[in-house]
Amino acid sequence: MTQLNILNLTYFHQHLASLSDPKIYMEIGVNSRDSFMEDPRMKNDSNAILVSIEPLLDKFAWLLSSAESFRDTFRALGYSTRTTNTIVLPFAIGPDEGVKTFNVAPVDGCSSLSEMKDEPHEGWPEWVAQMCTKVHERRSVPVITLRRLLHEILEDRPVEYIKVDAQGFDVPVILSAGDKIKLIRSFSIEMISDSVGALYDGQMHCSDTVAAFKAVGFHPEGEVKCNDAHEFDTLFIQTT
Repeated sequence: MTQLNILNLTYFHQHLASLSDPKIYMEIGVNSRDSFMEDPRMKNDSNAILVSIEPLLDKFAWLLSSAESFRDTFRALGYSTRTTNTIVLPFAIGPDEGVKTFNVAPVDGCSSLSEMKDEPHEGWPEWVAQMCTKVHERRSVPVITLRRLLHEILEDRPVEYIKVDAQGFDVPVILSAGDKIKLIRSFSIEMISDSVGALYDGQMHCSDTVAAFKAVGFHPEGEVKCNDAHEFDTLFIQTT
């Protein structure tokens, strides 16, 4: 099997050590829009550092390098040319490590490690049923646990916030942190209403998702209304 270097880990750890009060952020399933790179916390805090995870290689490349000013200029392996404080890694996060099948939808922002459900999708707009529940292509991608990322790459440093967009796989992504989950201070995920049909095998509805995270010490910020919209983002905060 061929090995591919994707990050200069020594340089990254030196970078972390050079920060007076490092604030680590993470985004899992970035695709090519709404990246946390654009968040004011990344732009205004010199101690902020972002770890972006994206298994689709074209989107990984887009996140890694696009700035014209960096043509023919050395950049430490794994660092985006878009900012000076972001690393981008081309794998997926899940509870089972190895090379896994990634199901790519016609709208590839709907792609997932979970199998898409080929059945009536109650409560969803028609375009979702047409473009987000059919497999256009299957790709093999490397998968590691969130625990490994927290322990081996981030060296058990606390993470301020994780933005997860894993398309029906958000709960397994966070729970794959295992005994390192207490390093996570907050995270946001997409939840689906209790009143709509699941789009992916094993996708949890709102009420079950809230209960699963309460069981490991995370509570949603504010009141969650599990039947208000077909899909919505929710912030969870560690309370233990």
